[in-house]
Amino acid sequence: MAKILAAMLWPAGLAAIVAAAALLTRHLPVAAKVPSADASGSPPPVHGRDADAPDHSAGRQPHVREFVRFCVIVVAGSAVIYAVMVPLGLLASHAGPALDKPLLHWIVTHRVHVLQQVLSQVTQIGNANPSVVAACTGAVCLAWSWHENRWVPPTAIAALLVVAYLVTLAINHTVHRAPPPGSHGTFPSGGSASAIAVYGLIGYLLWREFSATRRGAIWTAAVVAALGFSEGFSRGYLAAHWFTDILGGLLYGCLLLGLFIVAVRHIVGPARTPRPALIGAQVDTEEASAAWIYT
Repeated sequence: MAKILAAMLWPAGLAAIVAAAALLTRHLPVAAKVPSADASGSPPPVHGRDADAPDHSAGRQPHVREFVRFCVIVVAGSAVIYAVMVPLGLLASHAGPALDKPLLHWIVTHRVHVLQQVLSQVTQIGNANPSVVAACTGAVCLAWSWHENRWVPPTAIAALLVVAYLVTLAINHTVHRAPPPGSHGTFPSGGSASAIAVYGLIGYLLWREFSATRRGAIWTAAVVAALGFSEGFSRGYLAAHWFTDILGGLLYGCLLLGLFIVAVRHIVGPARTPRPALIGAQVDTEEASAAWIYT
């Protein structure tokens, strides 16, 4: 019975995330449908950008000042993240074993072989190679699909990979903690951090360009939360990390994601949805034509 309960924690956690997202979006107002064109034939406003903002995508090059500000924010934020994670790592090293060892022993003695095989595949989403492949693919697609400041997505994603590697290396050289038996997991859990930071940044960039709505933000956050939970649960279930290492990795990923969201917003501004007044004023082309015929 205990093995079944342990195995049910993963789908139960995913179901809780989906249920929370559904509850949060339940009472949101339904967005008005944006027609393909108004009566005059002008295109509708684009999600993620100001409706009145001109399109400067053609031939626009990254500005040096914007890039420098972006780098300053990232460097300063990285120092803050390091200053936060090191004390937490030292605390986990000294106080963590009282919780980690009994919990790890209970998980190992109550594992289900089938679920263990499934999670051994799921946990790879946070590994270095899949994360880098996802980051490179996202950078290329976003650089092509963004209408303005096309240098921002690849720059932000590449900077995230570099910062995550360097800050993690610095933390590991400062916090020395023995991994679980038969594992090489360190503090913080790099896979858990990647599942939040890498996929979260890609999701944020996609959201602000193609949706920029509250409903879209909630479901994007739910997907990232599900990925982070699955990665953290799999690392714990497979005894690859201590429990406090996983918690530290999830927090570390959230801090990295928050840093790069702030940096991107500082350069390109907040995401903007189409203005309700403009949406309500637009009329479908076919309806406008029919009204003209019958008058």
